[in-house]
Amino acid sequence: MSPSAIIDDAKSISTVISEAKLAPSSLHSLAAGEAGFPSVEYYDHLAKIYEGAFSHDTGLREFIERTLLELPKNSKVLDIGCGTGKPVSYTMAAHGHNVHGLDLSGAMVDLSSKCVPTGSFTQANMLEYSPQLHNNTPDIDVIFTIFSLFCLSRKEMSTMASKMSSWLKPDGLLCIGTICAEDFKTTPSMYDADGLCATNVEMTFMGSKCSSMTAFTKQGWKSVIEAAGFEIIYTKSDLFTPRPSAGIASDDEMHYFIMARKK
Repeated sequence: MSPSAIIDDAKSISTVISEAKLAPSSLHSLAAGEAGFPSVEYYDHLAKIYEGAFSHDTGLREFIERTLLELPKNSKVLDIGCGTGKPVSYTMAAHGHNVHGLDLSGAMVDLSSKCVPTGSFTQANMLEYSPQLHNNTPDIDVIFTIFSLFCLSRKEMSTMASKMSSWLKPDGLLCIGTICAEDFKTTPSMYDADGLCATNVEMTFMGSKCSSMTAFTKQGWKSVIEAAGFEIIYTKSDLFTPRPSAGIASDDEMHYFIMARKK
């Protein structure tokens, strides 16, 4: 499918909001989910405008290109928190890989299915999801979790890391996009006793204040990833500024990308 099937990068967010019949105020009213994190309904309504604000993330695109260098042909790809399907699922499919994605939002899953017609997509909670493995043997080559783990507690993140390890082939890759605790506004009281993880972290995302997020430090990520049986082989930090438009503001974000190989 042509990239124009999703939001054209040159198209203004204000136009997209009009077409989607959404207003910034309506997005804000939907934003209060459990524990201060955006609700599923919020992401459903956000689906049509999200890409207009975030599609120019060059750091993420470079991370995807770096990952492609590590993959064999016809790799099996799992995109957790696939969003609109761009850029991860779209790029992986364009390079001939077999893509499956999941997202908590049905609207995001619909957009991904249209964006990547050769892929398959499921609406699911990542903590409750289990992939279909051939003969119950780990057969996934790479798992992407791009900015989709903030809603997990520290315990849930450890559980999720172990689950993802169990789904990957030996030498399979785990590719994470996140923001580290060092790059949020935090206070000492937010951190666990070991200083590796902060809770109740806040940020402004698409015009709404998101609170009660969990953020690991760089050392915290290293700890949880290695404990799940991975070796970190590549990291990169990149400052990203979402496109501000139509009164829908988001904070600048220092993105941190991690590539880890299953031992």
